[in-house]
Amino acid sequence: MKKSFHHTFWIPFLASYMLVSGALAQTEITSHPPLELNYTTPVSYLVEDIQVTGIKFLDKEAIIAFLGIKSGDTIQIPGPAITNAIQGLWKQKLVKDVAIYASQVTDYRVVLTVSITESPRLSDYSFEGIKRKEQEQLMEKLTLVKGKIVTDELIKNTQKIIQDYWLEKGYLYATVAITSLPDPVLPDHNRLKIKIDKGEQLSINAIHFQGNHHISSHILRGQMQHLREKPRFTLVKEILKQVVTLRPISKGGILRRPISLKESWDYSQKHVILFFSKFSKAKFEEDKKRIINYYQSQGFSDAAIVVDTISKQEDTLLNVYMTVEEGTQYRIGDIKWAGNHLYDDDTLNQVLNIKKGDIYNPLLLQQGLYNNPAGEDVAGLYMDKGYVFFHADPVEIGLKGDTVDLEICIQEGPPAYINKVFIEGNTLTHDHVIRRELRTLPGDKFNRTKLQRSYRELAQLNLFSPDLEILPIPNAVDKTVDIKYKVKDRPQFEIKFSGGWGSDGFMGAAVLATNNFSLGNLWRSRLPIGGGQSLGIKAETDAKEYKNFSLEFT
Repeated sequence: MKKSFHHTFWIPFLASYMLVSGALAQTEITSHPPLELNYTTPVSYLVEDIQVTGIKFLDKEAIIAFLGIKSGDTIQIPGPAITNAIQGLWKQKLVKDVAIYASQVTDYRVVLTVSITESPRLSDYSFEGIKRKEQEQLMEKLTLVKGKIVTDELIKNTQKIIQDYWLEKGYLYATVAITSLPDPVLPDHNRLKIKIDKGEQLSINAIHFQGNHHISSHILRGQMQHLREKPRFTLVKEILKQVVTLRPISKGGILRRPISLKESWDYSQKHVILFFSKFSKAKFEEDKKRIINYYQSQGFSDAAIVVDTISKQEDTLLNVYMTVEEGTQYRIGDIKWAGNHLYDDDTLNQVLNIKKGDIYNPLLLQQGLYNNPAGEDVAGLYMDKGYVFFHADPVEIGLKGDTVDLEICIQEGPPAYINKVFIEGNTLTHDHVIRRELRTLPGDKFNRTKLQRSYRELAQLNLFSPDLEILPIPNAVDKTVDIKYKVKDRPQFEIKFSGGWGSDGFMGAAVLATNNFSLGNLWRSRLPIGGGQSLGIKAETDAKEYKNFSLEFT
């Protein structure tokens, strides 16, 4: 028996989906004779086939996969299967219009046809309102690739990237308008017209703090590395103040000692009108972190900037306001050690160099444990004995008023021996030139001091970039450690020619020098570089009597 159903079934079904998604979807049924359906008793149909029409760039199988319905499935009509299929396709943001209808219904078997209108593809885009160099800089930030599907989300993301770019540059009120227009040459493609109004680049007029009772606003402003107030030209006033109060004499002023270069630079930034600070949202966030880090270094572990606002004072000037909650200034109480067997508590306390009553500074604590630029640290004490698996974890075990008691839990682990030493990145310099400078040899017990000495001696060769890396790679299974040296060749080569004509004829000089010569390669008829040897050849003549030739080799 042949059954069919009428399109009136789909109208309420579709309307409810459109209210949820806001998307444009169409469904219709073209089967005869019409069938009246009972919404309270849906009927199951076997999907005999799924056809897709309207595709140009998309893949048919991919469209069917997104529907979540395939040939051989049984679906209820009316039921959620078609709604879910439309939602699944819309989520992919590949189409701007979709219609699903039954092209054939026979004996509880249905053939579904999916008719789609694909979203346009991007053919090109252009800018208005900014210079060519600014356009090139923006193009590096954007992800607009020809052939990409043009969707509302793509336009919104592009708009946000451009606004964030100008916000970082100090253009706080930049506006971006993007229009998608059909391409007159390429069908089914659109061009984006991006109109930008940067507005004025804004400078900092003043930075105000509230709630800072223990640390002055002047010190907090000094922690801000990027944003500074607009300088005021107060040089005459400052000199008069120094002289009247005798500060040049009584407090080590300019009459008692010379002014350092850093002092001159800091003073100029605060008092000379030439130094301006442009507002940048990203740099503002960095400076806020620096303020909090400073508070924590002074024992205010709970300090936070709870409110920050920016107000426009004049056309190109901003005032910045920050409200600080300082909290309590904590100090160190008792320090206990746990898990330490190689060294006793007194030795570890001496190396840590933090005493009871000191200001609680988490950064200083970490430096004392792991990486102290000013001297010895606990990790170095262990790692010089081969304990590369060492780990120390400070735990706050008690709080009495403003005093914090600490327990430092140590995991010493077993001593590790060096397994392999790798060298990477040296395209010119021979491996043996590097290895002869190393103090970390396979079979030796790991030693952090020798690792640091190897770093210094490699840097002193002047054959590599300063950013060379040393990476210890511990292997906890066999209790060994591999060491990888990553270098980048930067040898010095000098080739210089000079000459001219005088009354006696031609006069000239030539210089050829390098610090990465290889005599061994020269004997092997190879390019004579990479051996770390120094070679200098110099020749001079005045074309009459004076001739000089010198050769230096190390």
